[in-house]
Amino acid sequence: MPGKTPLRRSIVIGAITLLLASLFVLWLTKNEDGLQNSLQVRDGTMSLHDWNPDQIPAVKLDGEWEFYWNRLLTPEDFRMHGEALTGSAAYMTVPSSWNGQVVKGDKLPVYGAATYRMVLADLPSSGVYALKKTNIRFSSRIYVNGEELLADGLPGSGDQAYEPGNRPQLNAFYSDGREVELVVQVANYDYVNSGIVVPLLFGKHEALNGLQQQTMAREFVILSILGTLALIYVICFIAAAMYNRKDYSLLMLAFLCAVAGIYHSLMGERSLMLLIPDVSFVTLYKIKDVASVLTCMAMALSFYQLQRSIISFRLTLAVTLVLGTFGMLVVFLPISAYTPIQYYIVIMYQLLLGWLFARAAYLYIRGGEGHRWKAFLLCIAILPINFTLSIRSCSR
Repeated sequence: MPGKTPLRRSIVIGAITLLLASLFVLWLTKNEDGLQNSLQVRDGTMSLHDWNPDQIPAVKLDGEWEFYWNRLLTPEDFRMHGEALTGSAAYMTVPSSWNGQVVKGDKLPVYGAATYRMVLADLPSSGVYALKKTNIRFSSRIYVNGEELLADGLPGSGDQAYEPGNRPQLNAFYSDGREVELVVQVANYDYVNSGIVVPLLFGKHEALNGLQQQTMAREFVILSILGTLALIYVICFIAAAMYNRKDYSLLMLAFLCAVAGIYHSLMGERSLMLLIPDVSFVTLYKIKDVASVLTCMAMALSFYQLQRSIISFRLTLAVTLVLGTFGMLVVFLPISAYTPIQYYIVIMYQLLLGWLFARAAYLYIRGGEGHRWKAFLLCIAILPINFTLSIRSCSR
């Protein structure tokens, strides 16, 4: 068993926590998939003179985009009005949320609509390029060189129609090597922050498509692993029941793996959406949030059944009632009504996981010999779950 004295056991827990925390920090700060960060959009223009597509597969279109608040402009508007329009532009940093930003002396609200615009200059060659959108909150339409390339939901302003939509998308277009103009319409009347919150990616179509396929493959692998674990737990429960030894903690663990798999597959590239493309975005978004709630509930109930000295019945009941109530709100209320509350629910997730970890660590360090190994395994199980939920929350 790891550690023979309380001091050594404390060192073991501390070392494992530090290791996983370091990996989490590295994930947050790493240059994902080697994507180029040195190039920047400045005053609405990015020069690709120094970009080598053979070495860098894609470029993040980060920097200062032209920004037109409360206006949904089209490429035709820019062709007709030219400098008279672009001369009135403010600038918005991408990626960022526009809410809370001060534009021309006015502090922007969460809800509203805006147009972003930038120009890519000095392309290395003509050919088939692609643009990838990951997370624009909460509806968008993207034009490239005057043609609509991507649309997600229906951005609207004022009395115009509006529908939410936020699915990762990628599409290709041909460029003759001259400038590429990007015009992005964005509207949000649902979520708690707005705008282009994750970088848009530009690159050769084959390279960008390959990056997307790799990410989706990883997500499907995790979904398959969690699904397989859920099935194994169900089989184990059935086998034990055949010998009159029903262990309902196995069913709870199966449920935990199943809902965690659903939640994971509706984050990031939202790979599960590919399997059910006809289901509306709002429905799938609510399924994701319900799965998040059920994952945390299943975690509390699983720990209660496995080790009741870690979490009491009263705390388990309180967590279940609060999360169950919030889950019902997700089902019956519009997204705009329940997302302001979600911030506090996420804090509750973290507090619960922190409590479970602290109690399991205490039992491992100070507990009796008979329960120490079980407490150690539960303690180690909580850490990757906590960091995984934190990572996935970064891409909501």
